[in-house]
Amino acid sequence: MSSYQIIKQDDGRFALYQDEVLINTYTRKDSAVRRMKKLQSVGVVASEQQDLLDFRVYADGTVQDADDKTYSFMSDDFSVIKAESEKSAFEIWVAREKFAYSNKQSEATAHALTQCASAGGGAKPPLG
Repeated sequence: MSSYQIIKQDDGRFALYQDEVLINTYTRKDSAVRRMKKLQSVGVVASEQQDLLDFRVYADGTVQDADDKTYSFMSDDFSVIKAESEKSAFEIWVAREKFAYSNKQSEATAHALTQCASAGGGAKPPLG
């Protein structure tokens, strides 16, 4: 039987481990618990994730098998993503980039609103 752990990380996110293998990280603990219960109900084991391959995805969207030597003409700005294929690695990377961008936009809006509030409410947040 698989053992599951949810551990709060220093950045405030919650890491879900199955048999000491990181499954994913979540911003909310209840999301990690929901995922853990789903994995338990369907009987997915961490070893099945070992069948995934590692791919490098560069900032321009170039995908490369992580077992290959890094492209000398590319920057060091890449993410290593576990996926079944180059196509799915690219799709995962795009989804992560969209999520990161939306979080940055949310943080910028929250910062602008905080600045407005500290300025007595007279200032307006920047449009964008």
